[in-house]
Amino acid sequence: IFLHGASLCGRDMNKVRRYGTIDAVEKGRQIEAFVLAPQNPGGAWKPEKVMNVLSHGMLLGARGNSGVIFSQFINGFARGLADKTEICFSDLIGAFRCAKEDAYNSIITPTEGTMLTVIREAEEFLENNAHNFSEFKSGIGELLECMKASLAKTPD
Repeated sequence: IFLHGASLCGRDMNKVRRYGTIDAVEKGRQIEAFVLAPQNPGGAWKPEKVMNVLSHGMLLGARGNSGVIFSQFINGFARGLADKTEICFSDLIGAFRCAKEDAYNSIITPTEGTMLTVIREAEEFLENNAHNFSEFKSGIGELLECMKASLAKTPD
């Protein structure tokens, strides 16, 4: 997500196109990612609004079961952080809980051994270990290691 500065606020997307990610893509730079560049009509960016834009963009770009699962994970994550203006590591527990629920509910027959397992194990890690991390950075690093280990156990 490209979140522009105050000088680009308004209702003219051409302003946003002049800088950053959109400018790079329009000039031919290959970026292997979904690019969202919403325009803020004015004022500060609100975390809830940013997460809603991300969630909506992910759902529109979803392809296949994995795309739907991931878009709904993002939707649940956004829902879990909806009332936050700042987040600490322990806030991730609620966000991951909501994300896991939405991801599992997005599929008629959820199957373990897929990205659902990685999501579930990440949420369990947070439930069991969030109290051990006073710093966001170290907690995120450990969470990523947990998720990598879970991913390594899933079938291709």
